[in-house]
Amino acid sequence: MLGGGEGTQRLSGVRVLVTRPAAAAARLADAFAAEGAVVHRVPALAIVPVEDRRSAERLSHRLTEACAAVFTSVNAVEGFFGAASGAAPDRLPATVLAVGPATAAALRARGVADVRTPDGRFDSEGVLACPQLAAPRVNGRLVALIKGEGGRDLLGRALAGRGAGVREVNVYRRRAPAGLAERLEAVRESVDIVTVTSAEALENLMGAAPWTASWLSNRTLVTVSERVAGIARTYCLSRVAVAAGADAASVVDAAVRSVVNPGEADPGEADSGQAHPDSGLGPRRCGGDAGSISASDGPTPARCKP
Repeated sequence: MLGGGEGTQRLSGVRVLVTRPAAAAARLADAFAAEGAVVHRVPALAIVPVEDRRSAERLSHRLTEACAAVFTSVNAVEGFFGAASGAAPDRLPATVLAVGPATAAALRARGVADVRTPDGRFDSEGVLACPQLAAPRVNGRLVALIKGEGGRDLLGRALAGRGAGVREVNVYRRRAPAGLAERLEAVRESVDIVTVTSAEALENLMGAAPWTASWLSNRTLVTVSERVAGIARTYCLSRVAVAAGADAASVVDAAVRSVVNPGEADPGEADSGQAHPDSGLGPRRCGGDAGSISASDGPTPARCKP
């Protein structure tokens, strides 16, 4: 693999595959290109509206009944304001939480001024650590989750365990893009690093064609969370770098570390106990001997900030 030399472009000549959905890929692709990388864009996940938009709209109009609303992604923000005809910030409860800075920025762009985000961990665990969702505050009250169909159920289960009533408002769906195998085939010999920013995208890549599992095992994977890295390890993908966050700069920094210090990966846990759906895909589950280049020495304690 090229790159890692001195100069202003830290990834000069390194060939990177960006697999984010088409609408979200430009910023990450531009950040890699600015570091001299040769960038290919092949979305491994498509975001489409829910089939029952009327149900989503009805639920969206009743959110003022909740004590808090949690938006789980930028797609959830766009889907909510798209699915709910006439949706406006005044239809949201007083407490609005976003899973991370990008989601918070999307909400503010829609006129939601007061948005809370986790501090240090931008995932379900980080959201659950926010004091606004502590058991004494949500017990016996309604919490709305604005999300896509399927995905992790940790938030809903944990909030229900704290005594909250949980209303899920599904405003978009994820699916594998049409023609994914053909688009991967076109770049398969021209990729050193593959960025994977969600578990669903990884599953779609693994199942796109009979050869993709072996192909991925010979590339460096850059993920945005230990959870996705853990799923990658269950498929024996051992060259995994974990970014400090989901923003473009963090993903690029993780890629740079994997190029400059390719031997940093230490043997990791094969399957850290994460519940993982058995998709029936071809690649075997791995018993160990996997590694991770992590942005920190362990999980960052999550706190909530304004």
